[in-house]
Amino acid sequence: MPRATYELEAYRAWQDPSARSAAAVVPRVLEWIRPRSVIDVGCGLGMWAKAFSDAGVPHVHGMDSPDVPTAELLIPEEDFVAVDLSRPVETTRRYDLVVSLEVAEHLPASAARTFVETLTALGPVVLFSAAIPYQRGANHVNEQWPEYWARLFADRGYRAIDCLRRLIWNDESVEPYYCQNAILYIAEDRLVDFPALAAEALPPGNVPLSLIHPHYYIKRSSFQDTSLKWWGFKARHYASAILRRLRILPRV
Repeated sequence: MPRATYELEAYRAWQDPSARSAAAVVPRVLEWIRPRSVIDVGCGLGMWAKAFSDAGVPHVHGMDSPDVPTAELLIPEEDFVAVDLSRPVETTRRYDLVVSLEVAEHLPASAARTFVETLTALGPVVLFSAAIPYQRGANHVNEQWPEYWARLFADRGYRAIDCLRRLIWNDESVEPYYCQNAILYIAEDRLVDFPALAAEALPPGNVPLSLIHPHYYIKRSSFQDTSLKWWGFKARHYASAILRRLRILPRV
């Protein structure tokens, strides 16, 4: 299958799950933050950006790879910026809210710090999620626990606000990876502007953030159980064959 065709199909496959999740999550985010401008970094076809626009945010932009098929965008093409997210993004514009969901794991580890620097340069509040180890997915090259990203944000003076996951954890309309990984990060000097969120701010340091959603726990456990059964069967088969050759077990 040609690469461009595969990418287009992949973008379309993400459309419905992302749009459905955004419809549930965006109103909750807007209860805490009343942004007049939002940028979705790694926006794909713009499902989350469209959800913020539909919710009444007047200025919404998307940013992603030049590979994104712009003819399929759900936001106006003039509101989309094509960039290489693995490199520093130069922009003088700042946004009230920066969104980057399940994107960072697609970038090499060498670009992780640069990517966080890009996000924090774009605005004081970042809604962020990234795949954890063994979550698995297409082109996941840097799956990390949330603490890894929290340290990078802390180096930029941003505090983790873990207020969203408990509200969407059991919402079946939200994809499990968002329920598991979505954390807000806010610049220390802007916490005073968001008193409800400031009360939720986690203290600096080694605060546990790693959670595994039951969806992934069961999925991985089922895989391991099936694998162990298969390998157990094969081990018993070969052990029996060896023992028969050694005449320790009777031939059947």
